[in-house]
Amino acid sequence: MFIPGGIVLILQIALAVHVIRTGRPWYWIMLIVFLPLLGIAVYVIVELLPEWTGGYRARRTFAAVGQALTPGRDYRRWAEAVEATPTAGNMMHLAEECLALGRFDEATELYRRALVGVHADDTAMLFGLARARFGAGDAAEARQTLERLKAMPGYESPEAHLLYARSLEAAGELDAAHQEYESASRTYPGPEAACRHALLLQKMGRSAEAEAIFADIKKSLDRSPGHVRRINREWYDLARRGGAA
Repeated sequence: MFIPGGIVLILQIALAVHVIRTGRPWYWIMLIVFLPLLGIAVYVIVELLPEWTGGYRARRTFAAVGQALTPGRDYRRWAEAVEATPTAGNMMHLAEECLALGRFDEATELYRRALVGVHADDTAMLFGLARARFGAGDAAEARQTLERLKAMPGYESPEAHLLYARSLEAAGELDAAHQEYESASRTYPGPEAACRHALLLQKMGRSAEAEAIFADIKKSLDRSPGHVRRINREWYDLARRGGAA
């Protein structure tokens, strides 16, 4: 598809300004300037779409794209930043990279170092700590951290709500997990919460209820645009199979 040079130039300038104003690495400017179409596309996918779409799962998905394009790049960059200037912000960025790479114990240590002083009640870092502990198999601490978040006035997060339900399930508290999944399914963007709820119902021997939920998920996604089904392919396939492996 032909794109007029004037439009490309405007995009280059706008994105270069965005790089500078948001404090992103300067190599983005080099990529945008010297490889215009590729640079613009990669910058939008890796840096902008996570902001536009919001939510932890979206950020994780696009972070994975970035890792695939340049494996370990961001981990090394933030590790160097933490070594040079061990601020809470730098440690949080490095911890997020650790989560994306499955380095849960390292992420845990970084979040604990950062969660002190004025940052002791930082909700983003507390949620990161909960994710790190859950990823490391410590559902009990994940739950404890999430309950601390739930007690904070005004805090709302569909991602945290879903992780809380998962931590209850991992701890064997199936009835409590059922209630949380049911509640999370009403607000969570996408079918994951409902699918996990249906899987739990199957585990509890409530197959008819699970089948009804899977049928609703499939019907909803069948009526959705193709790109929505592609984004939710894992859960769409699960619903079509009725949870079977």
